[in-house]
Amino acid sequence: MKSKLIGTLALLSLMLFSCQVGTEISTMQNEEVSTLQAGEENSLMSVNSNMGTKATDYVRIGKDDSITSGTSRALTASQPEMHYNWPDGSGEVTDSISSLHVPAGYEVIVYRYVDYKGEYRVFGPNSSTGSYYVLNKFSMTSDKDWSNKISSLEIRTKVNVPSKLSWIKDNPSDSEFGDVNVNEVQGVANDGNSWYICNMTRIYKCEKDNITNVIGSTATGDLPSTLRSYDHWGDLDFKNGNLYAPLYKQDSNNRAVIVKYTRLLNYVGFAYFPSGVSSVSYVTVNPNTNLFYVADGPKKLKVYKGSFSATGGSLTYCFTVDLDFGSLGHSDGSWWNDVWRQGGEFGDDNMFYYVLDHKSDEDSKFTGIYMFKIDGPKASAKRFANIQYDPDTWYPFVGAKRRSELEGITYWDLGSHSSYPGQVHALFLSLEADEDDAWLMHYKTK
Repeated sequence: MKSKLIGTLALLSLMLFSCQVGTEISTMQNEEVSTLQAGEENSLMSVNSNMGTKATDYVRIGKDDSITSGTSRALTASQPEMHYNWPDGSGEVTDSISSLHVPAGYEVIVYRYVDYKGEYRVFGPNSSTGSYYVLNKFSMTSDKDWSNKISSLEIRTKVNVPSKLSWIKDNPSDSEFGDVNVNEVQGVANDGNSWYICNMTRIYKCEKDNITNVIGSTATGDLPSTLRSYDHWGDLDFKNGNLYAPLYKQDSNNRAVIVKYTRLLNYVGFAYFPSGVSSVSYVTVNPNTNLFYVADGPKKLKVYKGSFSATGGSLTYCFTVDLDFGSLGHSDGSWWNDVWRQGGEFGDDNMFYYVLDHKSDEDSKFTGIYMFKIDGPKASAKRFANIQYDPDTWYPFVGAKRRSELEGITYWDLGSHSSYPGQVHALFLSLEADEDDAWLMHYKTK
């Protein structure tokens, strides 16, 4: 009912404008909307939305200060980097937008440069029918105002930071996961109908209501010959109709890749990371931009634009996101030197969920799942679910060996009555002498 009401209000607004296991620590922080500059000039226009035509139809851009009487158009992109022309035949909209209408229920982030780079600003609705903005009334750090200075637009549902990130249960718990080989399990994802779980060399597709029942699989040995020697999947992600799995070759300088599959695990293609990137622990896709986010140390994300082909495409670096842990993070700088970045996921709530593990800190108060709000190149931690465990075990004549570690994460709102309840689901691995065991931990955000 709520989504129908938002859609109705947005449509009315558009018509008015003539066309529109774990313990939990939860800490509230003040939300911020900030502006930053960086990036390069480009004459192209990037626009995308994961809501498809419905959302972007309600967002209007104006060539003049008045959307109601001047030249304007609705944004209808369902793929990134669309080139738009004004309906009056005067050319592309790039760097010629003077007004903006944002409907109820949505936000628009405007960027100075293509590929969502450079100085940015978040515009949201200030009323039940949305808001109309004349851009020359909003100043920039790098220029006088925002009028005729927009080269990218990111459209998303309005971000409301969840009030909690609370553990519910583990299921499966201390289990070998039936048909799924969880020896050195790495990642988990979902497509809204099925689960995907990967170990070092194989990806499994599993039933929604029985995650231990495999309905499909693929392995590194099934890939093109150039990738068959690669031996380590990272935490994967399913977005916009495809499964994306990071892959690298251990103990080598080979460039890491992202492999793209259909939901049936049919191979589509892959893309190389730039030189110097030889391992990737996880990948997640921002559904609003189709850009790929990976860890760059414990407190940064690198963002890439992907071009995939069956014989090998490329990933192009776009920008870096700074992760501000605030009071939720460890204050000792040296502690961060042994942090392991195990999983990352953009949720349907537009929050970024990040799994942080540590090499040796026993029963740490800072390992677990962090929830971030990301605006452009800035991210601030809003919630934290602490997961305490002993990461290593001491063996006679051998010394300390890795025993337990956190792994991948996925967002899937399965409500409270599912066998796998909640919205956020994360893997925990116990390395055993014979067959490894794993837990799937379930958390609620509402």
